[in-house]
Amino acid sequence: MAILQLTGRFDSQGGVYWAVDEHAVPAWSTGGVDNKGNWWGGPGTEENEAFYWSLIGNHGYIQYGKNHPGWAGCRFVDEVLTWTNEQQHEDGSISCDVTVDVGHYNGRRTDYFRGNVPVVYTLKVGGQTIATYSGGTGDGFDVAPNPGRISTHITVGPQQYSDSIQLFMDVHYPTGIFPDAHFAAGLTLYNPTPPSYIPMATRKNGQWLNLNDHGGHILIRHGGWQDKSKELFTTQRQENQGHNRIRRGGRWLQLPKM
Repeated sequence: MAILQLTGRFDSQGGVYWAVDEHAVPAWSTGGVDNKGNWWGGPGTEENEAFYWSLIGNHGYIQYGKNHPGWAGCRFVDEVLTWTNEQQHEDGSISCDVTVDVGHYNGRRTDYFRGNVPVVYTLKVGGQTIATYSGGTGDGFDVAPNPGRISTHITVGPQQYSDSIQLFMDVHYPTGIFPDAHFAAGLTLYNPTPPSYIPMATRKNGQWLNLNDHGGHILIRHGGWQDKSKELFTTQRQENQGHNRIRRGGRWLQLPKM
C-alpha cells in the first residue's frame, strides 16, 4: 500500500486567491473549452476564487480564471501523475519514481474582456518549463507541452510536499501594469509520515536527558561505528521493528520516544 498521497496544491498569493475542489470531471475536458458553459465558476461566484480543480483517480484537471467580471481570460490544463518503487528511509523520508503527463495548455477570452494587456504565461513542472505563451490577456491559445512527459526520481521529507514534481503557473506582465505571479497550481505528492525520533535517555548531573531533544546518538560497532539513532514514529512499540528494542511480554518491541 502506498504511503505517499496524491493531492492538489494551490498557492493563495498571501490569502488573496483560493481554489475550489469540484470533485468531478469538468465539461470542458470532454466538450471543449470554446463553450463557456463548460467552464467552472462564472457569475455569482466569489471573484477571488481563482482556481477550480478536481482529482479523479490519478488525473487532475485545473482551471485558472473564469467567466466573471475582473477576468480577461481563462486557462485550462490537465495532468496525470503516477509513481512506483516507494522506499521509506530511517529519517521518515520516502523516495520513489514519478511520471507526470501534462495535456495541452489552453487559454480563452471571457465575456468581460476589456482590452489586451501584454502577458507571458509559463507552465512548469518543478523548475522545468514545459509550455509558454506570449501575447495578450484576452488571447485564445492552445500550446502543446514540451516535454509532455517528465519522469524523475524524488525524495519527499516527512510531512512535506514535493516541489520537484509540482505543477506551477507563472504570469509575467512585461509592461509592469500588474504584479507578476507565481502559483503552485496542480498535483504533487505529500508524505504524511511524522519525522523520525531518537529513543532512550542518559543521566547527566543528576538529570535524565532524552537523546531526541538533546542531540544524542546511538552508535553500534560493526566493522566501524554506525549510527543507529533514528526510528520511525509509525513503527514505535511494534514487534521486531527498528534498531533499538526492549523485551516485553516475551516480545522485542521498538523503543518509543521518551
